Amino acid sequence: MDPAEDRKVRPMKPDSTVLISEDADPVLEDCLSKCRAPVRRYETMQDLMDSEALDGVDVLILRTRSTPQGVLLAWLAQIALDHPGMQKLALMEGVPSLPLAKHLTACGFRIIQDQGKEQQSLPGLVDQMTDRSGWMAR
Repeated sequence: MDPAEDRKVRPMKPDSTVLISEDADPVLEDCLSKCRAPVRRYETMQDLMDSEALDGVDVLILRTRSTPQGVLLAWLAQIALDHPGMQKLALMEGVPSLPLAKHLTACGFRIIQDQGKEQQSLPGLVDQMTDRSGWMAR
C-alpha cells in the first residue's frame, strides 16, 4: 500500500489559526499567543497540507521573508477557491510587487507589513478575522 494513501489527514479544531512561517520568530509567536484561539505554526505550506485538513482553519497567516512564487501561489489560489470563508493574512517584509499584491488580494489576503507597530495590533486583527470567519460561507 502507498504510504501516502495510508496517511490520515487530521481535521483541525474549530476556530483554528495557522501561521506559515519559514523561521521561528519568538517576538511574533509571543504576539500571536495573545489571540483568543491558539495558533499552530508550520514551516511550509507543504507541511500544513500534509498534516491538517483545511476545513477547520479559520485564519491562515502567511509570513515570508522571500517573495512567494511558483507552487505556493498556486496553492493559495486553490485554497481561496476551496475555502472561501477562510480569512487570510500576509505578513510581508517590505512592499510586495504589484503582480504579487494583485495575486494575494485576489486570493482574499489582507497584506500588512511585518514590522513592530503592526505586530502589536496583530492579536486584535486575528481575533476580528476569526469572528468574521464564523459568519462567512464555507
